[in-house]
Amino acid sequence: MNDAGKPLSILVINVSRERVERFAADFGLQIGHAETYSDQAAAMAALQGQRHYDLIITSSGGPGTDEMELLRQLHSLAHRRDTPVVKLSPPAREVDIRMGKSGKAGGRRHRTPGFTEQMKELAAAALAQKVGYLKLEDFPDARLFDDLPTRSYGPHKIVRCKHDELLLVRRGLVEVWQTHHDRLVKQLMIGTLFGEIPLLGQTMVITQAVAGPAGTTIAVTNAERVRELIKANALALAEKLYPRLAAVDAEHYRVIFQPAESRLAALLLELAGEGSTVEGLTQRQLGERLRLMRETIVASVASLKAKKLIGVERRKMVIFDRKALEELSRS
Repeated sequence: MNDAGKPLSILVINVSRERVERFAADFGLQIGHAETYSDQAAAMAALQGQRHYDLIITSSGGPGTDEMELLRQLHSLAHRRDTPVVKLSPPAREVDIRMGKSGKAGGRRHRTPGFTEQMKELAAAALAQKVGYLKLEDFPDARLFDDLPTRSYGPHKIVRCKHDELLLVRRGLVEVWQTHHDRLVKQLMIGTLFGEIPLLGQTMVITQAVAGPAGTTIAVTNAERVRELIKANALALAEKLYPRLAAVDAEHYRVIFQPAESRLAALLLELAGEGSTVEGLTQRQLGERLRLMRETIVASVASLKAKKLIGVERRKMVIFDRKALEELSRS
């Protein structure tokens, strides 16, 4: 990291002094100069300067910390790319496990890492875009769905999604859950398709399907029948799936290589179309579209406003300099 025994100059983001000192003691480090920030945007402003830092310490998954965005922004700064970054887990939450009928605390204590509600909401919003987006109406020739075998499920029963099966909601509804966070992702209504069949671009990712409160009936088709569906509806499916593929490829690149400001610029240009106004979306909703925490969006909007690229009103953004915004979206 640096010469042994030499005091370090560090920058700390959203980590308490006690935890930093404990980390330094554990690894035998000497801290000479430490700058501490509770706000990631303020920390990034400092990192854009020329002051030397031997080490950056941040909180992994803590409130107000978007670690992926932090790493992307650091990568965009040539003079910071070689600066080591240490991510400390947020303080654990101790949970008593009560055992037996006595009501006394049992002998085990579990420590569960923190995961903010906003991060859970972002994860759910992302999953909702990837599961159950095909509808029966997307198939102009849907006759191949007419004679499918069905399965019936009682209320709140798990709907198993086997590999290479395409499922269709015939009755009731299906709830899609992110079980690790115990969070409802979306509800699939009658006529919605879902399952684990890559041939049609369908996946459940890490979610689980559960029958709704009144139960559900599901029609089931296999990969062979799906091939027939694709042949009979090739153009319609291409028009539905190929733009999604192009959007996913573009998003994948932007998420990995572009800072938040560039991604926001691209989204605003997309939403504005030929016009110059984006209305009806809160900054929180913009964050959900970009898979970014609200704090990151707020800082990015403020930066674009300070550069006079956009103007901001209540649920309304006006593009002032389209050319500069386009250049930023490609950076």
